[in-house]
This record gives sequence, structure tokens and C-alpha cells, in this order.
Amino acid sequence: MVKNHNDNEWAWTGRESPFQKKLAALRNDSPSQTPAKGQSPYQPPLRAPETAAVLRETLLSYQQVRPEELEGQALLDSLTGLLNARQFMQKLEYELKRGMRYKRPVAICLLCIDGIKEVRRMYGAEAADRLIKLAADAIVSCVREVDFPARYSTDTLAVIFPETNANGVRIPAERIRQKIRKQVTEIGGETVYITASLGCATFPAHGRESNELIIKAQIAVDTGAQCGGDAVTLA
Repeated sequence: MVKNHNDNEWAWTGRESPFQKKLAALRNDSPSQTPAKGQSPYQPPLRAPETAAVLRETLLSYQQVRPEELEGQALLDSLTGLLNARQFMQKLEYELKRGMRYKRPVAICLLCIDGIKEVRRMYGAEAADRLIKLAADAIVSCVREVDFPARYSTDTLAVIFPETNANGVRIPAERIRQKIRKQVTEIGGETVYITASLGCATFPAHGRESNELIIKAQIAVDTGAQCGGDAVTLA
């Protein structure tokens, strides 16, 4: 909001909020305030009570929705709808502390679509984002409600698997790999079959710190990709 120095009034700039749009619509629909002959110039418009009630209702509704939208933007990645990198790290730290306290395993899995960097370079960010969104949807369809899928970086997706050891993490990781293989899209007029390399690491077998587990999982991803991709590799 900026101040108009000519008329000493405040005016909104930029994108209109739902409340502002509603206000503008009500103002446009309101009858002219020019008094009719014989009418007091100070008499309010006939629809003033109705307009005020609607505005109050709209404002209350807008105030209720706005914080939720802001919270969602702070927690989720806008493209995939998965947890963002910051939330992924917070969840991982929490699950590791819980695992240490109760002596329970925790597994993580990093995933990178094979050839995603080449796709981004040759066909642009929009094409690469399409592949990432398809992979993210595949992950969501394969994990449990207690798991935490996330977008860890631009081209890397991730999942935290609480209460899961080195042997157990292979099962959902393999399920995700096979689900992604079934995803098909079109890029540059050509049909593209998607594959991904997945790397898994677990607490406490492969490390006790979040950064240690992430590094080992990333090495496993790179190992699988260098061997041809479309693979699940354990650290």
C-alpha cells in the first residue's frame, strides 16, 4: 500500500487480494450516491447495510484463509506439493533424535531422475519440472502416511522412512522405482520414458548425523546412475 501525495489518500498497488476484488465489485454494483431531487445529500445509499454486512463477512473469510495459505507456502514445495528442503531437514533431525532416544531405525532415500540435467539444458526448466512432478506423484502413491516425501533440491526428491532399517527401505524404494518407470510424457515432440536412480542410507547402520546420511545416500544415487540408472542402491 502506498500513499497518494496528490489526494492524501492511501491506495493499493500490485495484485488485488480477494477482499479488494469483492470490495471493488460491491462499489461498482452500488447505486449512485447523487441525491435525487428533494433528497438529503447526506442520506446513505439504500444498500449500505447490505454492503457493510457482505464486506464484514468477506473480510472475516479472507482473514481466516490467509494464514493457512502462508503456512502452506512455508512448508511445501510449490511445484510438487511435497515438503520443501527446510522442512525435510527439520523432520529428519526430529526423527533421528527420536531414533536415538528409543533405539529405533530411520531410513532416507534420495531420488534423481536419470538424465534430468540434460533435459533441463536441452528443453528448458518447464520440461524438467514436468518430469519432477510426475516422479513426485509416483512417490506419494507409494509411501505410507507416516513417511515424509520432500523436494530436497532442484533435481532431487527425497523420502524419510521412520521405523525402517536397511533391509526394510529396499521395499518402498523399489516400489517407487517401478512406479516411476510407468510414467510417460512427451518432450520436444518425442515420447519420453522416465527412470530414476535411488540411493538409500539408514540410521544407525550408515551414520548417526543427518548430513552423514544425506552424503551417503547421494553417493549411492551417483553410483546407481553411473551404472546405467533405473536402480535402487544402498549405501
